[in-house]
Amino acid sequence: MTLPTPKFDTGDNVFWATTTSDKKMVPCPDCNDTKKWLATSPNGTECECECPRCCDSYYNRRNDLTIYSYAPDVQSFIVGAVRIDTSGIYEDAVTYMNSPSGSGIVYGESRCFTTPEEALFCATLLAAERTENTPRCKASAEHVRKFAPYKFTDAKIEEAEKARRGMGVRISMLVDEFRDTLEFATDLSSLKDDLGRVIERWEES
Repeated sequence: MTLPTPKFDTGDNVFWATTTSDKKMVPCPDCNDTKKWLATSPNGTECECECPRCCDSYYNRRNDLTIYSYAPDVQSFIVGAVRIDTSGIYEDAVTYMNSPSGSGIVYGESRCFTTPEEALFCATLLAAERTENTPRCKASAEHVRKFAPYKFTDAKIEEAEKARRGMGVRISMLVDEFRDTLEFATDLSSLKDDLGRVIERWEES
């Protein structure tokens, strides 16, 4: 069996491509990243308050603006030990340790490079791959895509639109009740009482 030839030897300075977890907040559309709202109380007093969407004290709303991902990272180390494994169960047959005793972090040769530029290029590809294949990262990106542009003013407009649609449904139901009452009325006296009860029910609902 021919053993693989290690790219590095003990004492060599090596650059290792890896990643770190990262998260970024997109700009808050409600406060323009000032983290402050100018609020006016019912008596006309103006004051500043924290933006309920992006301040730390309102963490759940910050999920609308936070994208989780992986960022490229390059670490350097001095080779203290070289290990060769021919079992085929590991990704790299050749690995390196920065401790002569073989303890500590194990660095796979496929991500070890002579220059930091080479390591950074590999780390950038690795970060993109891990971001793409990590469910949390994909879910956060999709969530932010849907909800980040949704402003407080949009919510108020939607609330008013829902109220308008609800009023339209109520009026339609009232018209139907009037129509049924008129259709089955037997005399004018009872009709007046029946219409009065329809109006009372509508006002109480």
